[in-house]
Amino acid sequence: MNTLFSTEIETVDITSVTTHPENARLGDINAIAESLRINGQFRPLVVDAATGHVLAGNHTLRAARDVLGWQEIGISRINVRDEEHARRILLADNRIGELGGYDDAALAELLNALAEGSGLEGTGYDDGALEELLLRLEEAEEEIEEIAPTEAAYAETEDEEKARQGVLDSHKTLEAQGLAELIVVLNVETKRKLIDDLDALRNLIGGEPSNGQLVAHAMTLAVAVHEAATDSNSIKTKTLPLDLKPMLTPEAEAA
Repeated sequence: MNTLFSTEIETVDITSVTTHPENARLGDINAIAESLRINGQFRPLVVDAATGHVLAGNHTLRAARDVLGWQEIGISRINVRDEEHARRILLADNRIGELGGYDDAALAELLNALAEGSGLEGTGYDDGALEELLLRLEEAEEEIEEIAPTEAAYAETEDEEKARQGVLDSHKTLEAQGLAELIVVLNVETKRKLIDDLDALRNLIGGEPSNGQLVAHAMTLAVAVHEAATDSNSIKTKTLPLDLKPMLTPEAEAA
């Protein structure tokens, strides 16, 4: 069942409400005071109607009263079920906001817009924080560009590394050539066996197909063999690598 407390806001003598004696949160009173001074009070304190204790906004009360010297403050009174309910609201207000995070790129864009205008005063951020954020975004982009480390057994040979770097240096990327890369992680022995099998398949087909073409042919062939085991007619319509289809026809099997 949803519970909606009263949203009525009233302005009261600031000494008529008190901070909650069990509030464990440590807030930046000066930063809150700066926000109040620049932006005003844009959110009322949430106050337990029975005790006068603040359940949400304890540091706002302290900043307004102790730093800015306000005489009045806006509050919203709520009727809690009991003391346990009050404690839950107190804890939830302090904790739930901490569980979130930021889209750093969107945050940087927002802060930059303010910094280029009237400045960051009253936001809780300063120029130093913005610089750190921009540096963090720049470093993240550089990390993405680097080749990610791997614990896979596969490692490039020196010739393979030179060939790949040559492609990168010439800007002849796979995408530009209409190609895509598929990386398969294998242990050393399996890789050696696969290379031998690819060489055997290359000799069977003839010509000089690439390893990628051979793997694609082998996968197609494997599927065709499986289908032929249950339906001999399926092989007649299956697109197979050149010179391999005769090996799978009933005539070839009879021979």
